[in-house]
Amino acid sequence: MRESSSTAGALGDRTAHHRFDHGLRDRRRPREPIGFHVTIRLEDDRPIATSPAALRVVARVVLEQGEERGLLAFGAADDHLHAALAADRASAGAFARYVESALVWQLGLAARFERARIRPLHDQKHAYNTFHYAHRQDSRHELDLDRAREGTSLPDLLGLRVLDTSLIARVRAHLPRIRREDLHRHFQPGAFDMAGPIDLDVLADAAAAALALVDLRGRSADTIRARRAAVLAAGPNVSSRRLSECLGIGVRAVQSLRTQPSEPATIRAVERQALLRSAMKPVSMAHAPTPITGDEALSP
Repeated sequence: MRESSSTAGALGDRTAHHRFDHGLRDRRRPREPIGFHVTIRLEDDRPIATSPAALRVVARVVLEQGEERGLLAFGAADDHLHAALAADRASAGAFARYVESALVWQLGLAARFERARIRPLHDQKHAYNTFHYAHRQDSRHELDLDRAREGTSLPDLLGLRVLDTSLIARVRAHLPRIRREDLHRHFQPGAFDMAGPIDLDVLADAAAAALALVDLRGRSADTIRARRAAVLAAGPNVSSRRLSECLGIGVRAVQSLRTQPSEPATIRAVERQALLRSAMKPVSMAHAPTPITGDEALSP
């Protein structure tokens, strides 16, 4: 058999061939990224959101702006925010601009945002890594500001928050290997394993968190939904007067809410938020365990 006289043939590797065949070019179209990783921060690195109320504002803004732009995940640290989008570059840029504008307005931020960093997600592994990276910002930076993970998309994926979003469907379509146990790891062990009567001390905050509300004041549609879910989650054995005190509304308002049609997903969200808040209390105040159920949550 005739042997190759070329150095490339002798070496028999791709690198050698490339050394000698400078004129050859890959004529295939460049591969499009499967999405983008967006990072935003203020010009002077001051905090964006450090309280539950501010983090709920962040969550509402990001979910709203990401709904039509392929949002897969987001997570806030104190001074920056990460988001993963299954979208093109133009949509990722629009997402960053609208989120920044809304946060400046709604949080009263006194500094401007620096130019957003928008990086391509090159392959599926990159997308999975970015998904998890966005969710662990609070722990990664050792902040301990958001133990309930309200500044992330975790509550939406686990049925703890029930805003009008198709986030779960998008994650199932684009990242089908994400499992609920993967998401539970971002919370303290046993955070959802408690049973017993709902803790009335955390009921109002749990109801507000389920709809990403600052509190239960006001008369918006979501505020009414949150109050109704709280009343029904507490159950018939809790007196109307006691619920009136817990939720800051009148006794007649409680009685009226008890007669209205229920939203099972919202009630479950309030119950789970209450479980989470009870678990975050000192151990001496904890209850016994029960598992999470519900079709709306991301499941194996």
